[in-house]
Amino acid sequence: MRYFFQISYIGTHYHGWQRQTSVTSIQQVIEDYLTKVLGCHTIIIGCGRTDSGVHASQYYFHTDIKEYPNYDLKWRLNKILPSDISIESIIPVPEKYHARYDAVSRSYAYYFHTNKDPFISTMSTLYQDAELDLNKMQEALDILSQESEFKNFCRTPDKHNTTICSIMNAQVCRVSNYRFRFDITANRFLKSMIRIVADRVIKVGVTKMDIEDFKSYFTSESIDEQVVLAPPQGLQLTQVVYPYALG
Repeated sequence: MRYFFQISYIGTHYHGWQRQTSVTSIQQVIEDYLTKVLGCHTIIIGCGRTDSGVHASQYYFHTDIKEYPNYDLKWRLNKILPSDISIESIIPVPEKYHARYDAVSRSYAYYFHTNKDPFISTMSTLYQDAELDLNKMQEALDILSQESEFKNFCRTPDKHNTTICSIMNAQVCRVSNYRFRFDITANRFLKSMIRIVADRVIKVGVTKMDIEDFKSYFTSESIDEQVVLAPPQGLQLTQVVYPYALG
């Protein structure tokens, strides 16, 4: 039978979600522990990839379990998994459900702050002593919702079948006196797209880029510059939506 697992994790010490040969990933750790607990080789399929150092407060993967154990699997996994990975729920679903391909939208938040604060340094990006114009940042974010071609917001556009995306929501807000967040929801995201957006939107906010320059990324056939990514620690996957109810 197929099961969806809802999890959360801090990505600081991992090289992203996807299993790799020479570094530790979230997928590898969970597969190894599931294999140990279930007593058989277990492969899991995630709802998407996250970069090295990126976090998730809501993430789903699915796996097929032939004989579900008669003990509390969630409790046993949480007992042995590292403290920075948590199983939130395990949900039986029809076998045709797919954690990656069935998702209709994903939402991310990017956290950043302007005063040095060691207590949030692994979950937020520091732009020290920056003066931010949130109205200009929102103006840039509003442009995203009006566009559909994001090839110049992708690290590897040639590796995607299409670079068309639909942005459903993009908002910036002040969390506290010196802490900020922008939220973005889309039907899909390209490689490193949100970190590229974050870098450029924050540059607009600190007047290192004007709105017309930001708009040019949607009209130019080729941007002759090295793509710059905002640091990963501020990025967090916050919600994955499916066309059916889970749980």
